[in-house]
Amino acid sequence: MGKWNGPPHEPQYLCGAVAKHNGKPCRQFAMKNGRCYWHGGKSTGANNPHRPIKHGLRTKKSEELNKRINSLIKDSKKLMAELVKP
Repeated sequence: MGKWNGPPHEPQYLCGAVAKHNGKPCRQFAMKNGRCYWHGGKSTGANNPHRPIKHGLRTKKSEELNKRINSLIKDSKKLMAELVKP
């Protein structure tokens, strides 16, 4: 015997999400939102709800720093080219 899925007069809704590997619908039982716990289940919540996540890749400070680093690299390449010339 398998798991008990409730009385027989209550309908048992299935998830219905389509699998990528075979194209068949998911056979898990759906929750209230219409999907199973794999295909749209409960939210895990925010990582830290008190502080927004900022990656810092495109801030003004980082752009200025990137420009300075690039200019230093260019200058060092020019200097090395001058030193290598006979």
